Amino acid sequence: MRGGHTEVPALDARHRDSYAKEAEVYDRKRFASPSRAYYQSHSNAVYRELSGAGTGVRILDVATGTGRIALGLAESGATVFGTDLTEAMLRQALAKARNARGGRLHFGLANARALPFADDQFDVVVSVRFLHLFPPADQRAFIAEMWRVLKPGGRLILEYNNAYAGGVYRPLIDLITRLSGGPSGGRHRPSQTRALFEGYPPVARRGLWFPGMGWIAQWSPAAARWLDRAGQTVPVCYLTEQVLFHLRKPHSAAATSVAR
Repeated sequence: MRGGHTEVPALDARHRDSYAKEAEVYDRKRFASPSRAYYQSHSNAVYRELSGAGTGVRILDVATGTGRIALGLAESGATVFGTDLTEAMLRQALAKARNARGGRLHFGLANARALPFADDQFDVVVSVRFLHLFPPADQRAFIAEMWRVLKPGGRLILEYNNAYAGGVYRPLIDLITRLSGGPSGGRHRPSQTRALFEGYPPVARRGLWFPGMGWIAQWSPAAARWLDRAGQTVPVCYLTEQVLFHLRKPHSAAATSVAR
């Protein structure tokens, strides 16, 4: 295993301290309602499907937070490692892991800038609601580090919050937030894709979760399933709340294509 950085950059520390303050209420604030509980179940199912999770599969969840995705993947029988920079969030993940079913779970403190693993260790690496917190140059560095620990032939699955969710819905909310003095950034635009994934193999992508989909599911599960299938296509995926990008590491040493 490789050691990580001893010094934490200022931006990393700011995010770490922010999440530490809300670690104990993080899940209750986001997943307690029936709509958000449906979101949690749905998103976990999507990640199990995309990752091919199952017995014998080794998965790394970067910036695991309270372990929501890691625990869902472990239910398949996979061996899952979750890393995070925020110790208070990891304590929540460890508490939930005591009652986990399925495969083996391991949680540890680490900075995603220097993951404490040797090269080519994991069949799958996932990172959910993390990269958009940082500027593009930092995102590229994080992706390179995840790529390093991924086995040849392995899958890298990245989730970005979408700047254009619901067409005008998310841009309008972000504008109101910005005008009221709140934070303005943190969402991925389709035009960023080429620069972010330059030098990596072509990207498969799908949307996850249209605005209001949880409430629609309570009225009609069939309608929610139809929406999800629609969101798996391009360009419809760019109307969903999150867009998932799926990269596969070549068996050869060099990635030869540029993502489009």
